[in-house]
Amino acid sequence: MRITWFNTGQLNQLAPLAINPSPRTTIRVFMDFEGLDRPYSLHSQKLLAPKRVGFTLVEWGGLLRNGLSN
Repeated sequence: MRITWFNTGQLNQLAPLAINPSPRTTIRVFMDFEGLDRPYSLHSQKLLAPKRVGFTLVEWGGLLRNGLSN
């Protein structure tokens, strides 16, 4: 299985949000994954935990591409 993550900065470029009142902290996480028939080499991603300050927006999402292979 291949799993990669899009972070807040990447998602803000791909799909900007307009929220009122504006949150002080925005945390957006999007998992992109798919089953594979053979091994696939990926570089590991460094995922950082953002600090929450005040009103915080948290958005989780994901995309399963082409189903899961057996």
